[in-house]
Amino acid sequence: MTAPQTPSDPDEWSLDGLVRVSSAPIPPAEPYKPTERGELVTDARTKRVGVFMDFFAGAVHLRPLRGGPEWRVPPEWITKGPTELEARLRERNRDSNLTDSRLPHRDVS
Repeated sequence: MTAPQTPSDPDEWSLDGLVRVSSAPIPPAEPYKPTERGELVTDARTKRVGVFMDFFAGAVHLRPLRGGPEWRVPPEWITKGPTELEARLRERNRDSNLTDSRLPHRDVS
């Protein structure tokens, strides 16, 4: 009986050397396929909530809830998004954690 060989990359193996372990993220088991433009979905890679714009060139195109540049997501990484109320509440909570020095400047004249 031969002794098990040591793997060349120890990060790819468990401590017992028998089960391969990957550190790469795994797509959701059941990706969500949006059906309506404007629907809220989540990019499972980054946990960002986005507004579904379209399927194009094999990718899902999303834009931020508050507007801004679109980003592309492989379809296998899309999950169902929160309700609009939940998404807006997350944005409001994020804003409430900003300090005065990091708040966008508003001219109140």
